[in-house]
Amino acid sequence: MKNPYVPTAAGLYLNYLIHGMGVLLITLNMANLQEQWGTDAAGVSIVISSLGIGKLATIVTGFLSDRFGRKPFIYLGIASYLVFFLGILLTKNIYMAYFFGIMAGLANSFLDSGTYPALMESFPNSASRANVLIKAFVSAGQFLLPFIIGALIWANMWYGWSFIIAAVLMIISAIYLIKMPFPDHRAKKETAEKSSVAAVAPQANAGKLDMAIFTLYGYIGMATFYLVSQWFSAVRRVRCRHPARVGH
Repeated sequence: MKNPYVPTAAGLYLNYLIHGMGVLLITLNMANLQEQWGTDAAGVSIVISSLGIGKLATIVTGFLSDRFGRKPFIYLGIASYLVFFLGILLTKNIYMAYFFGIMAGLANSFLDSGTYPALMESFPNSASRANVLIKAFVSAGQFLLPFIIGALIWANMWYGWSFIIAAVLMIISAIYLIKMPFPDHRAKKETAEKSSVAAVAPQANAGKLDMAIFTLYGYIGMATFYLVSQWFSAVRRVRCRHPARVGH
């Protein structure tokens, strides 16, 4: 029998394709944003760092997703990304830009806390593959964005269209997911509680330690991901503009 959650997964993966674009939008538009915010590359770098602060919310949003369900947090992620795309584009103030960068980090936290468990519950027999595909769509978004920005430059169009395209895709995803079915997160939770009730007490301390270790690992992993994504793009841009200088 066909899995009823396949169409839902398509919308969830689209969110991460857009997320892949969002990770690089500031870096690939750095020169224009410097002028818009009245700052230099160091100032834009500070704004980029704000994405990691918002990502720390995952510590809380994961628990809340287990309690209130996956779909509300996916929509919170979509809404937060819309605030980021439009806010970064319209603000003239680096301090407000920093705030909108935090919103992008929050958006990632909301999407992760809703999407990963939703995919695991939708595809219990292939949960690992379903979640690995998320990274593939993130990479696809990072691959597509330079072509979009290159096309805008070639056509002598406003750089802000790259932000607007991402925002429009998010709106399309939000509309698409409205009537899509999601698995009942409470059913799995109740089953897990019944099967582990006898082992809760002796594993309490171990569970807290595991949570702390995996939280730290996740944060370091995401920080490395952002660092590589942002600054490899910046180095490529400088290399294209000043090949001799980079060579020395």
